[in-house]
Amino acid sequence: MDNTHEKVVITLLDVISRCANSELPWQAFLDQLTKFFPSMKVAIPGHDSQENLLNFAITSGFDPEFEKSFFEHYHNNSLDSFMLL
Repeated sequence: MDNTHEKVVITLLDVISRCANSELPWQAFLDQLTKFFPSMKVAIPGHDSQENLLNFAITSGFDPEFEKSFFEHYHNNSLDSFMLL
């Protein structure tokens, strides 16, 4: 592994560890992923299996207008939008 890749891995491991220990919000990890991999789009959905609804979503890398219209459309139509991404 070259020095650049090693720095990326070390940074991502540091950030995910800090998120897991509640030192940083999970948004910070997603933002780091899209910083290092600009073509990547990432999402962590929170799904309520009893209600069959998306409770929350943390995303990074998506165009904000696209994301807003996408979730409004699929949420309003009672579809699990993350199954479509």
